[in-house]
Amino acid sequence: MRVVLTALASAVVVALYVAIIYAFFAYLWPAFPPWLAMIAFVALAVFAIGSPIFWLFRIAERVRREREAAQGKSVDGNERE
Repeated sequence: MRVVLTALASAVVVALYVAIIYAFFAYLWPAFPPWLAMIAFVALAVFAIGSPIFWLFRIAERVRREREAAQGKSVDGNERE
């Protein structure tokens, strides 16, 4: 029963998210002046391209720290005594 309620709540949240995005681009975006639409477009592009890159960078840093800890090195590259 909890799985069904969780799936239903997730579906409602996703539907609400899609409705908000649709309303934004269907009703609010055309009302933007051209300069604001360009700024918003660039910001959305930076977030869409930069967020996966930043996420992968964080994972790479965590893997590097774990590898160095397993090899007995400190984070700054010096050997542990």
